[in-house]
Amino acid sequence: INPSSCMNTIDISRRLKNLKVLLESLKESVSADEDKLLLRKSLEYIWTIRKYGGNERSRLLQDLVGDGLWKGIVLPVVLKHGKFKHRILARLMNGGLYSAISVW
Repeated sequence: INPSSCMNTIDISRRLKNLKVLLESLKESVSADEDKLLLRKSLEYIWTIRKYGGNERSRLLQDLVGDGLWKGIVLPVVLKHGKFKHRILARLMNGGLYSAISVW
């Protein structure tokens, strides 16, 4: 086991940037009936911040909520298709309670 291998390290800023580009392109190309993929990738975006954010987690969440990605893509699709717990947590995060991500 090599802790510095590519399987054990992650560049969170690059991963979030790639997920953001993917979400924006999916939003343009999928219809409202097919937006479950948007939900999956939106949850992956938030899960990535939760898992790999470390000390930067709060700032990354503030950046997400302050960005057009949150209100334009993530929040609407989570409120529409997410499980009950995801909808509650999204509302808490939308209200500025970023510690709710620890439950995510």
